[in-house]
Amino acid sequence: MNSQLLIGIGILGFALLLDIIGTAIPYWWVINLGDGRSSSIGLFQVCGHAEGQTVCLAVTAETDWLKAVQALMILSILALGAAVGLALLFCFLMKDNDQLGILSGVHGAVGSIFAVIGVITFAAKIMDADPPPLGGLHAGIFLAFVSAVFAIVGSVMMVTSRNANN
Repeated sequence: MNSQLLIGIGILGFALLLDIIGTAIPYWWVINLGDGRSSSIGLFQVCGHAEGQTVCLAVTAETDWLKAVQALMILSILALGAAVGLALLFCFLMKDNDQLGILSGVHGAVGSIFAVIGVITFAAKIMDADPPPLGGLHAGIFLAFVSAVFAIVGSVMMVTSRNANN
């Protein structure tokens, strides 16, 4: 079994997990209001935290750019899921089909590109608000970016290990 291929699958799987968590959590932007109160904004939820209580509401007043970021992050998850699926097929079932390794790498790279564009769009648009919002970028956006980095590494490993899968 090709250890580089297995490591590549592991890295792509980890990138997929980070991408799912980063997209789902409501911590892309956090505002500390003082006195133990804070507010957090995610792609799909807005939460308020005060006195040990948390109240979350679904995002309803969506802007076009937020819809675009949501779509990009969902496409990123789908592309990374396809990359992992193709990698597993290549590793265990269709070992002689080198194109699956290439396709897995391409899907991972595309997923990474979608995530990076989503992260950049979110950061640029929220910073461009008038007046500039209080608070700062938080865990969700960083998880999505780290996921993109891992996806590129895993994609490169998939493409470079495709000829040694015996």
